[in-house]
Amino acid sequence: MTRILAAVLSLFSFFTPLLARELSIAYITDIEGSRKKLHSFLSSHDLFFRGKDGKYHLAPKAHFVCGGDVTDRFIGDLTVVDELLRLKSETPKRVHLLAGNRDMNKIRIFCELSKSALEQKPWEFKTEWHCWLKLNQLEDNRVNRLRWILSETMGAPNAFELRRQELTERNFPTDDEAIVDSFIEHTKPGGPFANLLRLSEVIVRLENTIFVHGGITATNIGLVPNEPRRFSSIDEWTTKLNHWYKKQLLGWQRDCVHWDGRSPI
Repeated sequence: MTRILAAVLSLFSFFTPLLARELSIAYITDIEGSRKKLHSFLSSHDLFFRGKDGKYHLAPKAHFVCGGDVTDRFIGDLTVVDELLRLKSETPKRVHLLAGNRDMNKIRIFCELSKSALEQKPWEFKTEWHCWLKLNQLEDNRVNRLRWILSETMGAPNAFELRRQELTERNFPTDDEAIVDSFIEHTKPGGPFANLLRLSEVIVRLENTIFVHGGITATNIGLVPNEPRRFSSIDEWTTKLNHWYKKQLLGWQRDCVHWDGRSPI
């Protein structure tokens, strides 16, 4: 009981400096590639309006927070990413994108489908990869490598065929190799999804509300990887944590093109 009370007091003292001010905030999370979900949200929320261009725009002074996990499980990955990038570009200071686990893991795709990486067995889950190929009687090539990555390591078993469907609707090539190319172009440095990650953050504070994709607990509050101390100021903590995230992305962008596929990047 004493430890629980101490944790509660710690949380209370951490958030005490926040002074509430009424803000209008639209919030959605875990779109997971569902353009239908995103359209329903934008068209029905009173903080968005439809302009003469037929697109939805954020109301003046309002804020929009997207809580992460924007792709993978439903039809519309490309559309969802394009819409979020458009909204962010229109009002960058009032549109806030959080990076979820389904977002961050996409940096693997460009690396693991590179020529040098494909010359190696996957650096992780080598046994599982071999068994999957044998069980499904498949060859070791980049198409099957991507199918395996999506279905067996990213929890997105339908993403490959959903991308084919979306490319068909856009009158783009839809053979297996074209689908692989689409994923690579989307996630490579400078690609739309990579840009979404670049514009995202791990934690967002709007007045007395903190937004994260996972959760804040008495154990992780105030902590930043590789930092020896726990930060007691929420502003300092959010700044440091987001800086760490941006630094990791820059490191990936610098090193991914030279990865040999033999060990973690």
